[in-house]
Amino acid sequence: ALTGAHDDFEKVRDLLRDGESIRQWTIRAREFVRREWPAIGALARELFACKTLDDGEIAAIIEATDEGIHPDEYLAPYRALKSHVFAEPNQPSE
Repeated sequence: ALTGAHDDFEKVRDLLRDGESIRQWTIRAREFVRREWPAIGALARELFACKTLDDGEIAAIIEATDEGIHPDEYLAPYRALKSHVFAEPNQPSE
């Protein structure tokens, strides 16, 4: 699932050019969705809860789901690290 979908349209054009039919492509797409449904669902639930996800959160959710682990086990440490890294630096007292 981590490979992403950035070049899906290019892949479809190549497959159709090589003689693969829309029906064959539809079958492959359905198989992909069926196989990746746990990650799709986990992403949808987290996106619904948070409204936005960054690339690291998306990767953590997909990786956890692919490994059969609840996404919170990967998200919590990632988010803790992110909040630490992006925390406002301590301001000196005046």
